[in-house]
Amino acid sequence: MVDAAVKELDRLCGAQLELCNIINVEHDYVLSRFSNYTWFSKKLSDRDEQEVVDIVHKELGICDRPRWYHKLVRCPSGRGFF
Repeated sequence: MVDAAVKELDRLCGAQLELCNIINVEHDYVLSRFSNYTWFSKKLSDRDEQEVVDIVHKELGICDRPRWYHKLVRCPSGRGFF
């Protein structure tokens, strides 16, 4: 159900969105447009990015502004996350 909702938001926004696990006390995951690593290739114009944010806010009933979060990443040793 969540995957279907993300796909529908992708369609409505015309931009690729993904769910990401994060390190946060209040939330387990966030809806993400890009990471520090994919920003350059996925970033839209400021106007288009704002349109994506506006659509997501409207569809999900969110009033908060977009934020940065630390994403859970598996350690190179494979023995945990950082």
